[in-house]
Amino acid sequence: MRAGFGSCSITPAESIWMGGYIARVKPSMGVLHDLRARALMIEDDSGQASVIVSTDLLGLTRHLSDQVAAAAFQRFGIPHERLLLTSSHTHSGPVIEGCLMDMYDMPPEQIDRVRAFTAQLPEKILSAIDSARNHLEDCRLLFGAGNASFAMNRREYTADGIINGVNPIGPRDESVPVLRVERLDGSLAGVVFGYACHNTTTMSYLLNGDYAGFAEMDVEASKGNPVGMFVMGCGADINPIPRGTLEQAQHYGSLLSHVVLSLGNGDLVPVHGNVRTARREVSLPLAGLPTRDQLLEETRSDNFVVRRRAQRLLDQLERQGRLEDHHSYPVQVWSFGKGLLVIALAGEVVVDYSLRLKHEFGSANTWVIGYAEDVFAYIPSIRILREGGYEGGESMLYYGIHGSWQPQVEELILEAVREAVHEVLSSAAS
Repeated sequence: MRAGFGSCSITPAESIWMGGYIARVKPSMGVLHDLRARALMIEDDSGQASVIVSTDLLGLTRHLSDQVAAAAFQRFGIPHERLLLTSSHTHSGPVIEGCLMDMYDMPPEQIDRVRAFTAQLPEKILSAIDSARNHLEDCRLLFGAGNASFAMNRREYTADGIINGVNPIGPRDESVPVLRVERLDGSLAGVVFGYACHNTTTMSYLLNGDYAGFAEMDVEASKGNPVGMFVMGCGADINPIPRGTLEQAQHYGSLLSHVVLSLGNGDLVPVHGNVRTARREVSLPLAGLPTRDQLLEETRSDNFVVRRRAQRLLDQLERQGRLEDHHSYPVQVWSFGKGLLVIALAGEVVVDYSLRLKHEFGSANTWVIGYAEDVFAYIPSIRILREGGYEGGESMLYYGIHGSWQPQVEELILEAVREAVHEVLSSAAS
């Protein structure tokens, strides 16, 4: 087996509006540390190449991911099902065109700057992939997991409903999955690691990767300067607690990198076998289509986010004669022999999915990734959909989507995962 890492700076060259928080009132005022796209290419014994990409960004859009996938196939022969694109969900990076655009009160020159920055991203991500290809060398892969405890469920139940607060008895996933890539001489080429927790420790006006970015930097400053790649887990309803300062973000990054680098051979198992991949597209149904009259009424709202969504949906109605009542949802599954199963889900996925899938397929060797390929909405479980709150439906406004999800969304996603898992495990056994 051969593997190689590549990296490319994606730090904006100019002051730019920052993504994630509606409360920001001005663009960035500097750079705390570099934002990067990182890639790991794995070439198994069959000669097939598979690539994992991490980005220090709030989220990728379907349009951007499709651009990268098409070019990666054309240039490197990597099919879409063998390309896994992820984002760290930092709330201290730039706005990406098409991702939560309705919620930012940006002046026109900042909108132009966001569009120009987004247009450059595919080539930068492809540069990281090309660099990984050029650094392929004989390696061995090991997988294991540590534990970190700064993640806390944020769905706090109050007399007035569910708020974004602190719920110490709510579900969370404290595991820190680690894929360690070693050269044959035992030196560390790099690690891919994850955690299921919102990347929202701080809200400054300095561009940075929040706790995940600090963890990556700490890994890369360790002996031999290995590459550190963070991939977000199913942390949509999980926050770092306490939070609010850059010092806390640095502290959590240090805690996470310590867990990653402290895992020894006794904590890790070798990953053997060819990489099998499968991909599914699920049509997720939406509930509550608004009428034209309802949208016209919303264009007169005092809330600028409501007005923008209404106008965009009216434009869609004018162009297409109807509103979209489904959203296409990608699911990816990779297996490394029978030693590691990776499940990647799009959107802001709540922790229930990770816990359920690891229970179903085995927690010791199952890694569930969220925020993959298309960050277009929150993906609630049926429990959270019924309970409501921000993750259960209120957030749809900020993503520019009408209504909420239909109750069958969770089972549709899980069934697609099961089909893909069956495909990769069946091919591994043949």
